[in-house]
Amino acid sequence: MKNKKIKKNKTAWIPDDVKRILFIKLSSLGDIVLTTPVLSSIKKKWPNAEITYLVETEGEPLIRHNPDIDEVVIFNRGRAESYLPFHPFKALTEVLSAIKKLRKKKFDIAFDFQGLFKSWIFLMFSRAVLRVGKGRFIGVDIKSPHRRNIKRHAVPSYFEVLILLGLKIPSLKNMKTFLYFTKKEEISALRILKGRRKTALLNPFTTWQSKCWSVEYWIELGKRLTDLGYMVIVSGAGSDNDLSKKIARKISKSAKSIAGKLNLLSFAALLNKVNIFVTVDSAPMHIASAFKTPTVSLFGSTDPQRTGPWQGKGKVIAYGCDGVPCLKRTCYEDPAICMTEIGVDEVLKAVKKVSR
Repeated sequence: MKNKKIKKNKTAWIPDDVKRILFIKLSSLGDIVLTTPVLSSIKKKWPNAEITYLVETEGEPLIRHNPDIDEVVIFNRGRAESYLPFHPFKALTEVLSAIKKLRKKKFDIAFDFQGLFKSWIFLMFSRAVLRVGKGRFIGVDIKSPHRRNIKRHAVPSYFEVLILLGLKIPSLKNMKTFLYFTKKEEISALRILKGRRKTALLNPFTTWQSKCWSVEYWIELGKRLTDLGYMVIVSGAGSDNDLSKKIARKISKSAKSIAGKLNLLSFAALLNKVNIFVTVDSAPMHIASAFKTPTVSLFGSTDPQRTGPWQGKGKVIAYGCDGVPCLKRTCYEDPAICMTEIGVDEVLKAVKKVSR
């Protein structure tokens, strides 16, 4: 864009000739999946524009094969944090490295869909002509309304900034999340299944204590699924390996733990193949939803109206404290008192209803 002229839209100022776009969604794996519909809409609006996506290391696989993205810039937050508190200048070097890569481009529009201070830093140093964001910070030209008092799902909320820009947005049913994996990753998933036709994948793990279901409940559910003829698989991250193995052993001799054994995209390919997925509120839930995998989602402190599965065949089971999600990471009970209200019989009934 040579002269950086801008023209007045009815609702916003938009650059004349959009050639380069910056899309910022640094973290939260589930949220990265949930932003794919708005990314797709931006690409449809400006099909010839080059889109650069800024993301943290852990989220990069989720956008690695996305055809809407031309370039990925990675911010290694883990390495930056490893330098703190004793080597703050080394930590700053990691931030500056990502900023330097961004400043090589002359972005016409930069979108910040994180809305946090860390993403705002990159937005402000991007040198974009127009800065658009979820945030509540200064220097953002177009701000989406920050309305926590209004209940709406995260996916349509991401489109609010596009409305302010005067863009046409799709209907709710056409706001589809998606994810891509390769044949190699699919083969890794098939090795886990070993040709079994009836498989149930259980995901007991999440970073919030208040979203965890009792280990004893997971074991009982696994045993009853085994009795129904399912091969039960227990998933998790590498750090969950010991507990995942313990759950699998107590379910049956045929149950297996795959915690830490698959990379993120191979795990996504596995989610695309299983007959039923039972999970707490977590990133794998949103990945499964992108593939329309039959899913039973267990909610405690978080609100499924805001962050529940967006699409596909599934059942959400949620109670919250006195029917209201508290949105707290920890609970004075372990497991969270609202999660203990979810019984194995109720989950099994949902499994029978939605499984394929």
